[in-house]
Amino acid sequence: MSARELSGEMNVHTPTSESHVSTTLTSDPLLHVSIELTSPHHKESYTPITRARTFFAAMLAEGLRDIHNEMAAQQVELVDLLKIIKGDLDEARSAIKKHTDIIEELNQERYEEERQTS
Repeated sequence: MSARELSGEMNVHTPTSESHVSTTLTSDPLLHVSIELTSPHHKESYTPITRARTFFAAMLAEGLRDIHNEMAAQQVELVDLLKIIKGDLDEARSAIKKHTDIIEELNQERYEEERQTS
């Protein structure tokens, strides 16, 4: 394969059939695109438009799958970050409660001392 040529293969799954797509894209002046479709269930011939639609549908499905996988990975990272934040908030809440209790005790002691001195 030359540096100016891109080839690839993929399987296309639809609710009614499964096809194998083989492509070759070249960067010649005419931008030759060769798309070969084979289907184990259908022996019909594919028109160039059908081939192109199937190819781009497969490319779109692959792109959407990649986006979905990336979003799922980001969701896992966000869940991990939220767990860390929740832990930090729980620690802060505990520290605030502890310090509030200490302040109340000190205020109570000061109130009792003031009452005893008056």
